[in-house]
Amino acid sequence: MVGRRLAAGFFPLLLSGALVSSASPGAWDKADASTRSRTARHLLVALGTVKDYRVAGARYDLVIVSPEQPVRAALDRARQAHPHATILGYLNTMDMNDLVPGAREALRGHEDWYLHDASGQRVRVRADKYKGERSRFGMNVGKVGYQDYLASRAIEILRAGYDGLQLDNVETDSSYHPSRVGGFISAMPVELNRGSWPEAERAMLARIRERVAAAGFADRLLVINEIRSGEPEVSRLYLKEVDGANCETWLFRGLSHDGRFGWKAKVDQAAEVSRSGVILNLINKTESVEREESLYLFASHLLAQEGAGLHFYHGSFYKPEGTRWHDFYDLDIGGPVEKTSLRGGIYTRSFTEGWVGVNPFDRAITVTPPSGLLELSGAPAGTLSLQPKSAAILVRSRASASATRSAE
Repeated sequence: MVGRRLAAGFFPLLLSGALVSSASPGAWDKADASTRSRTARHLLVALGTVKDYRVAGARYDLVIVSPEQPVRAALDRARQAHPHATILGYLNTMDMNDLVPGAREALRGHEDWYLHDASGQRVRVRADKYKGERSRFGMNVGKVGYQDYLASRAIEILRAGYDGLQLDNVETDSSYHPSRVGGFISAMPVELNRGSWPEAERAMLARIRERVAAAGFADRLLVINEIRSGEPEVSRLYLKEVDGANCETWLFRGLSHDGRFGWKAKVDQAAEVSRSGVILNLINKTESVEREESLYLFASHLLAQEGAGLHFYHGSFYKPEGTRWHDFYDLDIGGPVEKTSLRGGIYTRSFTEGWVGVNPFDRAITVTPPSGLLELSGAPAGTLSLQPKSAAILVRSRASASATRSAE
């Protein structure tokens, strides 16, 4: 059972200028009062070897890092850079390489943990990139022995002091597909197919949770990568076993409004998960992290925010230098007072101290926001002309607008 799920129906309340919850925060909420005095929560994804996890002007609530040898080294550097953040350690579940510390010895004698093709050869993963001693092999995530091996690695990371784990490559749609043979994979496996994959993944998550709890770490977070709007039922299946998920490549500016993986489907899924009380990390990876693109993605995130578990990240790659902290990330526009709705041709939502409007369509739209609001520049907000794939965030307080303007 997941023991760290926030109460469903959580909504933030504005009290004495600080964002506080209507339910007691979970143990993972390590942020101090100053960090909570803003509407959104923020995520930093920093994978690989990173010497300095700082981002100029940033205050992160959640940070995902790659443990290294010694296991605690990355944790110590991340805590120094972000002392109030929850720090998760990365753990790949899908494939294995003999160069992973301890893997060669642990996997010896367990050929049944590997995936094999029809000729009995191991299936290579990321075959177009890794060859020779760097080859990575697909693992049978449905095997209890392999699940226990992953659990032992998870416990090692948690024992070092990490607040939880990001379990990577927990896919809602298996990568083992004929169209990927000769590129991502060397061949199709015989042990698992796309039909049996979800249950194997679910069983793996349940086993890791069970073993981690038995080791005394029931209070640590387990977050998976990833869930997707195009496979909602599998996403719900996985979320029953863990504390949250990433939605990798959540949005980008050119994304269409319609479709299984369209803007609306992704925002709707984020709102659903946010309402359920689990963590959802909305990871936006694009070539540009300039202001207008970030504003559009961030405003879309605010349309989906229903509780304390939603986190936002926008970067061009998963390193501190791949992102930029914008002034509006620190906005305190209070909590939502209504659900997101389509009004005047755009999606809008009112907050206790502000208003958000997003145009995800391919045409410019003119809209009149509620009265008494200010643009982030501090000027009174009048009729807005929102260009395609753009957004506006308005505030009620001139002091808030002034602080935001001066921070950039």
